[in-house]
Amino acid sequence: MKKYVIIFVSILAVSIFAKYFIIYKSINNGQDGSLDLANNRNYIENYAIEKSNVNPDSLKQRFAGSVKDISNEEIEIKTNNVDKPEVQSETKPASSTETQTKTQTKPQTEPEPSKQQTEISPQQQPEAKPEEKVTLLDVEKLKTIGNSSQVIIVTAEGYDTSYAKVTTYEKINGKWNKVLDINGFIGKGGFAVEAKESLPETPRGVYTIGTAFGRYDNPGTAMNYIQTNNNDVWVDDSLSSFYNTWQKKDKNDGLWNSAENLYISAYDYAFVINYNTLERIPYKGSAIFFHVSSGYTAGCVGVSSSNMVSILKWLNPSKSPLIVLTPKDEIENY
Repeated sequence: MKKYVIIFVSILAVSIFAKYFIIYKSINNGQDGSLDLANNRNYIENYAIEKSNVNPDSLKQRFAGSVKDISNEEIEIKTNNVDKPEVQSETKPASSTETQTKTQTKPQTEPEPSKQQTEISPQQQPEAKPEEKVTLLDVEKLKTIGNSSQVIIVTAEGYDTSYAKVTTYEKINGKWNKVLDINGFIGKGGFAVEAKESLPETPRGVYTIGTAFGRYDNPGTAMNYIQTNNNDVWVDDSLSSFYNTWQKKDKNDGLWNSAENLYISAYDYAFVINYNTLERIPYKGSAIFFHVSSGYTAGCVGVSSSNMVSILKWLNPSKSPLIVLTPKDEIENY
């Protein structure tokens, strides 16, 4: 009898254990609270019989009903009354079909920008680009050229050099344009601080352009052009009343003591720079021309023959052409 009591108690303990084991598994498997314990009765009975080594039929008869059938309807488990152990379940990666379905069915709404996003703090304000420094053309720095729309600027790096830069500008539709930018020459002594007849220096200043001339036919200039011959001279006698003027050699009857011959290779093509041609102040300098040269001059401005012709063709008296002679760093003085 004692042996059967032990068996009974064992069966009862196993059934209780099995009950809570199944509850635990159901919770972990995500069931909604109903457990089919009755389907596990055979497992409980077989387990108890195997452990007791008792005839199965007699055991079932003696303890019939000791393990009561438990149906799904008789036991209801309130999942909210049972403490679920914390179990980390694996997240099943969504298939491409599921991802597409979710994307189609669940509309994506963009969050409204927060005030912090829309407002830009002073530190976040984009830095203003520094204003680009406008580089003026040399001609745009001049203040004394009036209504001229053609300007030749002759500059040198200081006073003590005969090498010069010759640049031509033309105003078209109110805007200055650089036309020609070439190398040239000035007087052997460079620019003059104060021009004098006896010094091989080039006077500084802004001057109009006078008569064009040369030993050959007009190359195509619109300026007044004179073809020279051996009879043409320029008086450089400061004591003569004809000082700093164009004269004919055969007209001299003691009217001047010296004059420069205009029929030479340097004057194949040239034009007069109107320096001291109106007042004709004695000893202030004379015969200042723009002419053909391959080196320093006696006070004139020199360029190559081809550039000389190009400039003559470009000059137009209707545009009131001017020439500016100055060291480069003094250009704003004119």
